[in-house]
Amino acid sequence: MMSSMFNIKKPVKKPDAQPEVDNKLSQLDEVADKAGFPSRQPPRRRKNYVGPTVAFNTKMPQHEFDRLVDYCQARGYTYRQAITRLLDVADQYDKA
Repeated sequence: MMSSMFNIKKPVKKPDAQPEVDNKLSQLDEVADKAGFPSRQPPRRRKNYVGPTVAFNTKMPQHEFDRLVDYCQARGYTYRQAITRLLDVADQYDKA
């Protein structure tokens, strides 16, 4: 008599996402990329915490900046990692 008085219902469990839906979404993303519509999702950021930092700002010719960007992208480096690597190589060169 109590349960009918409060009209209690069991919660309905939602079904898990179907792989078929995920496949369709990836197909839609592929079509959108080919049509020139970039994703609105933010790019994944690398975890690159190194402790306290200082700001570094410099001006350089566009062609040199392009070289730095290409160097970093080809090796998967951040700008900081590339500068550190290049400084290490310069130190070795100076010692020789």
